[in-house]
This record gives sequence, structure tokens and C-alpha cells, in this order.
Amino acid sequence: MNFRASLDEGDGQFQLAPMIDVVFIMLTFFVAIFGMQQSERELEVKPPLSYSGDAINRKLHDIVINIRQDGTIIVNRKQWDINELRRQLKLFAAASTGESSVLIRADGEALHQNVVAVMDACIEANMYRFSFITVEKSVKAAH
Repeated sequence: MNFRASLDEGDGQFQLAPMIDVVFIMLTFFVAIFGMQQSERELEVKPPLSYSGDAINRKLHDIVINIRQDGTIIVNRKQWDINELRRQLKLFAAASTGESSVLIRADGEALHQNVVAVMDACIEANMYRFSFITVEKSVKAAH
């Protein structure tokens, strides 16, 4: 049996169609990721300014909790009260692998009590890894 005779070697030229497919798949992926990041930013929340702090490496399964100045809690563009947040965090903690964390993005003018209530909800759900999102303030601009 001669198997080599049935193989089509092609003309050895560069195939452009598969490369275009790969580019479109990558473009779709980046547009989807960008859209998810934008949905987590509540426009009415202005985080406090900070001179120090470390940038965090966000993971895809992290949850962002926005707290408006009036105490309204927003997660994924949905408004929740504190009881609904507790319930959802417990469900999220049960479904996660333990590597997820909570990012609290509170308005700089929000009452501390509202922020503490969100922190308590995280602890009740056994989610002890949470961070605060702030805006970096330049040292030069402060003087």
C-alpha cells in the first residue's frame, strides 16, 4: 500500500484564511473581556484618593461591589440591599474554589457604616479576602 500518494502536500504557500480566523477570535475575546470590566465600574461611584497602595492583579472570578455615596450597593449593574448581598455572597462562596476575592469600590463620601456592613457580609459568607479600590493621587499634585 502506498499511503504517500494519497496525501495532498499543497503548494507550500502561506494560508491567509486561518490567520484571519485567529485574529477575529482574538478580537472577539478582547472585546468581551473589555465589556465585562466596564460593567463593573459604576459611574456614580468616585473612590477615595490614596498616596500609597499596591496594584492588584484581578482574577476573572473576583467580584466587585460598588457602594454609592447614599449607601446603595451595586454588583454587575444590579442594585442589591444588604440582605440580598449576603445571600448572593454565600452562593458565590459555595460555588467558588476559595481563590476568589471581593473588591470593594466605595465612594469616597460613603458612610463608613455602609462599608462595614459590606465587609460583615463578606465575612458571614466566609470570604475573608477583600480589598478596597482607590484612585492613585500623585504626590506632585498634592503639594
